[in-house]
Amino acid sequence: MKYVARLFVTIVLLALAACSTEQGPASSETNTRTSTRSPGDLADLIDAGALSVVRANGNGSSSGASVEGIIHNTSSSNVHVDIVMSRPVFFRNGGRGQNMIGSMVLNRDNSYSQYRGNSFVSLKPNEQASVKFIAYCADFEKDNPTSIDRFTVDTPPPHLVHVMNRIANYARANPDADLTVPAQVAVWLAQGVEAGEIASRFPFTASDEALARSFLQ
Repeated sequence: MKYVARLFVTIVLLALAACSTEQGPASSETNTRTSTRSPGDLADLIDAGALSVVRANGNGSSSGASVEGIIHNTSSSNVHVDIVMSRPVFFRNGGRGQNMIGSMVLNRDNSYSQYRGNSFVSLKPNEQASVKFIAYCADFEKDNPTSIDRFTVDTPPPHLVHVMNRIANYARANPDADLTVPAQVAVWLAQGVEAGEIASRFPFTASDEALARSFLQ
């Protein structure tokens, strides 16, 4: 496994680090538009049948913007998707690479809309949009997903839901915080991987570990 220096993410951040510790980019660039409708959570919109994930695949990275995809507004109304996922979306890999658990969604060019304190991705009725998902490695022992790895949306493992909710709450309250390392460490700790084993592949500091463990409480 190669080591690549930690990427500091400056968007509302739930970017991840991963099994090989290679990290994909995330950006703070925004496009500001106006809207009068409150954004919805990605998982809720999928469950309601208002939105579908047409395609999702890896890109060789295992952290940050590591899952690329296309989403489709299947409704007859405009849909606004909150960029931070209140409910995590689990991406099940149909190949041999790692499964991923999503925490954010952005337009493919890193843009998103803002209105009255909300940040979201907008789709018109029947519109498809190319997006990137910020997602965390959910399989410590597996390889990074590549462009040939296709994902399907599935129910997240129960033991990860609590920690992902804690991470999302922290990110909303601390939008400038870099959660790349502590969030990924938290996911692996929640899966029962020992801190020493994580450190052998993915270096982290004592403060990273302390914050990661706070997400488990």
